[in-house]
Parts: sequence; C-alpha cells; structure tokens
Amino acid sequence: MVKNNLWIVKLCFWTFILAVIISIISQVILGKVGLVTAFLLLFSIVFLGVLFDTIGVATTAAKTPPLAAKSAKKVKGAKQALRLVKNAEQVATFFNDVVGDISGIISGGAATVVVFILVNGGETQVVNVILTSIVAAVTVGGKGIGKTLAIHNSTEILMYVGKVIYYIEKIFRVEFFTSKKNEKGK
Repeated sequence: MVKNNLWIVKLCFWTFILAVIISIISQVILGKVGLVTAFLLLFSIVFLGVLFDTIGVATTAAKTPPLAAKSAKKVKGAKQALRLVKNAEQVATFFNDVVGDISGIISGGAATVVVFILVNGGETQVVNVILTSIVAAVTVGGKGIGKTLAIHNSTEILMYVGKVIYYIEKIFRVEFFTSKKNEKGK
C-alpha cells in the first residue's frame, strides 16, 4: 500500500517546487508591469486553473471504449487520452489539485499585487475585498462551467488534450502518464 502511494509524496514535493517557482515569477512580473498587463496576467492565472480543473474532471468522467476505439484506429492523441483515463487518479490529482489549486492560491496573491498597483499606496481594504471577491466568483463560476463541459464532453476534451500531449511527446521524445501497471494489464 505504501509503495503504491509513493506518487503522492512525490506529488507533494513537486507541488511545493512548482508553487514556489510560479509564485516568485508571478510576483516579480506583476511588480514590474502596468495595471492592464497585471489584470491580464491575473485572469490568465485564473483561466489556467479553470482549464486544468476541466481537464482533470474530464479525465475522471471519461469512458475508455470510445478512446480505445480511436486509439485502435491510430487517431493522433487517442493513445495519450486513453493513458490519461487509465491513470485518472494521478492525472486528476495533478490537474485539479496541483495546477488548479496552485493557480487559485497564486491568483489570490496576484490580486493583492494588482490592488497595490491600482491604489498606488492608498486605501487598499475596499479595493482588495472587491477584487478578491471578483477573482473568487470568476474562479468558481469558471470551474462550474468547466465541470459541466467536462462531464458532458469528456471524450472530445481528452482528444484535444491527447493531441497536445502527442505533439509534445513527439517533439521532446518523452512519454507522459505511463504506468507499468496499465501496460501489463494488472
């Protein structure tokens, strides 16, 4: 049991590393840009979280037969989409929790930086409450829409993601979300 859950320990480690890197980069960038660019960056972070949450839900909602049929027909990206579904537990944790939650946390920090840019050292409480509430509403609403789309269009979403992964694997000669367990049919 412990050996099978070693991926969780690795995931926690990499989550910490990614959060540090993304947080530092976003804070440095936000501190050096104008208000419009800061807003665009803030809502790009929110959109990234919504997008990855949608993909994570699609992975858990998808059925393997349509993807297996496409994979058998050698449709580009189908094999990768099928691997996502076969590794749904790890994939959903990475997409929903690692990327999705890091985006949520960092968007809160980014909103604070935007508030300071916006008020330029003035009164921040009211502006901070309004902006963080807008970010929270957009995040929750976006994830709600994303979950609905993911549940009803999981195959299509995963085929698109599978194609992206296919080209990344082809260019960089790597393979994502492989599992000896799934290859041996256990």
